Amino acid sequence: MPSLCPTLTAALKWFEHAPGFVAVLTGPDFTFVHANDAYKRLVGCEVLIGLSLLEALPDLAGQGFLELLQDVVERGEPYLAHGREVRLRAPDGSLVCRYVDFVFQPMLDASGASIGVLAQGSDVSLETMSQRGLQHSLTHDLVTGLPNYALFRDRLQQAILIAAHGRRTLIVAAIDLDRFKRLNACIGHSAGDRVLCDIAGRLAAAAGPGVTVARENGDKFLLLIEADPQSGAAKRVQALIAAVSEPIENEGKALHISCSAGLAVYPADGETADALLYASDRALLRAKEAGPGTVRTNFDVNNVVELEYFQLGAALRAALDRGELAVHYQPKVDLVSRKINGVEALVRWTHPIKGAISPATLIGVAEDCGLIGQLGDWVLRTACAQMQAWRGMGYGDLRVAVNLSARQFAMRDLEDSVVRALADTGLPPECLDLELTESVLMVDVDYAVECLGALKRRGISLSLDDFGTGYSSLAYLQRFPIDVLKIDRSFLDKVPEAGDASAIVEAIITMGHSLGMRVVAEGVESEEQCGFLSNSMCDEIQGYWVSRPVPAAQLGALLARE
Repeated sequence: MPSLCPTLTAALKWFEHAPGFVAVLTGPDFTFVHANDAYKRLVGCEVLIGLSLLEALPDLAGQGFLELLQDVVERGEPYLAHGREVRLRAPDGSLVCRYVDFVFQPMLDASGASIGVLAQGSDVSLETMSQRGLQHSLTHDLVTGLPNYALFRDRLQQAILIAAHGRRTLIVAAIDLDRFKRLNACIGHSAGDRVLCDIAGRLAAAAGPGVTVARENGDKFLLLIEADPQSGAAKRVQALIAAVSEPIENEGKALHISCSAGLAVYPADGETADALLYASDRALLRAKEAGPGTVRTNFDVNNVVELEYFQLGAALRAALDRGELAVHYQPKVDLVSRKINGVEALVRWTHPIKGAISPATLIGVAEDCGLIGQLGDWVLRTACAQMQAWRGMGYGDLRVAVNLSARQFAMRDLEDSVVRALADTGLPPECLDLELTESVLMVDVDYAVECLGALKRRGISLSLDDFGTGYSSLAYLQRFPIDVLKIDRSFLDKVPEAGDASAIVEAIITMGHSLGMRVVAEGVESEEQCGFLSNSMCDEIQGYWVSRPVPAAQLGALLARE
C-alpha cells in the first residue's frame, strides 16, 4: 500500500469531519487508505481501511464504479458526475438508492505516476428525489400514474424525428370510454377514479412494451405505437378494446365499459405531433358516432365534406336570420271523399351556391349547430300562419301537419312553443297535427306520455310517422295518445305485387283502426297502390301520385281546382 505524502495526509485530516465525503483508494484493486465520516455514513460501513472497493462494498459490482476508477487512472483525467444513482445495502439488508454528486481525481506521485484516486462529493438524494418527484408530477397523471398529455406530445415529437430518418410508420390512437360520464355520476368520483386506474392498468398491460400509454383528460387515453403497420396497429387497438371491455368489479358487482378508438398514421395523416393528434381526434369522433366499441381511422374522415358541413351551419344561421328558407306543402287525400283534407309542411332550403340542400342534411346541420329549436319554431309558425290564411279563403276543413325532430321534442318547452304559435297566428288547435317518429317517443317514454297528453288536451292531433321502422311495440303504442298512424313508404314499395308486403300493410291498417286511429299511407306513387289501399280501408294517402311537396301558391291552386 503506497504511503501518502505529509501534505495530503494533513489535508485529509482537515476533511475528516467535513460535511462532504472524501475517500482515497490506491492500488490495482482500489484499496481504501482513507475515508472520512461522511463517506462512512453514505455507504453505511464503518470498517473500510485496508479493504478493496469490492471487498468493502460488494453491491457496487455491476454499477460501473470500478470501471470509472480504472478509466481515471489510465487517462489521468478527473471524472465529474451529478446526481449519479448508487445502490447500497441498508442495515436491514435491503438495497436503497442514493444520489450523489462526486468527482474522481487521479493522484500522482512526484514522477507523475498514478498512485490512486481521490473521491470527493456530497449526498444529494433529498434534492434529487424532490426534483424528480416534481418532474414526475408535471409529466404524469395524478390519478392513473400514466404519462400525461404534455409528456405524450413530447414523446410523439421525438418519435417523429426518429421515424423521419428511418422512414418508419407511427400510429397515434385516441381511445375514449363510452358513456363513462354517466357511470361516474352513478357510482361517484372516487369509485370512478378507481375504475380509471383499473382501465389504465389494462391498457398498459395489453399495449405491451414499446407503446406509450397516456391519459389526456377525463376518460380519454392516448397511445403511441411505433414501427407497426396500420393493419397491425388496428388489431392491437382491437385487443385493447377487448381488454377494457372485460367486467370491472365495483362493490361486489360487475360493470361493463366499452370504448371507441380513432387512429392516425404518420406520415400519411400528418407530419407533426399536432397534426397527428388532430387527425386521431377526428377519427375518434367518427368512431363515437358509429357506436360503442368502434374503431375508425383518419382515412374514414372526408375533411372536405367535414369542413363544408361546418360551413353549412354558418350559412343556415344566416339564412334563418334573412328569411331565406321556405316551407313547401304536400297534400293528403281522403280515400272516401277523394279530396285534399290535409297537408304536410316540409322545410326547404336553396343554398345560393350549392343549390337545394337535402332535408336530412338540413335537419342534421340544424341539430348539430343548436339551431333546431329556432328552425322548428319558424316552420311551425309559418305553417300555422299559412293554414290560417287558407282558412280565410274558405278551406276551413283543412289540417296542417308539422314534423318534430328528436332534439326539438327533447327541448322540454314544446308545449309552450306550440301554444304561442297558435295564439300568435290565430289558428285553432284542431287544425294542427304534430308528427313524431317512434324513435323520438322511445327516448323518454314517461316524458313523451306526459307531453303528448298535454298537447292532446289542447285539441291538437298527434301522428306517429314512419310506423313500422322503429320499435313498433303495441304495449308502448297503447300508452301514447296517438290519433293517426302513418305507414312508412318502405312498406309500399312492393304493394300490391308482393303478397307478404300487402299482408303487412293490411295488418297495420287493421291494428290502427282497432286502436281508434286513422291510418295514412305515405309514399304512394301509382294508381295500383292507391286502389289497393282504398280496398284495404286505408283512410288517407300521401305521395307523388297525388303531388310532390309544392310552395303554398301552387298548393292553393290545387285546392282551387277541387
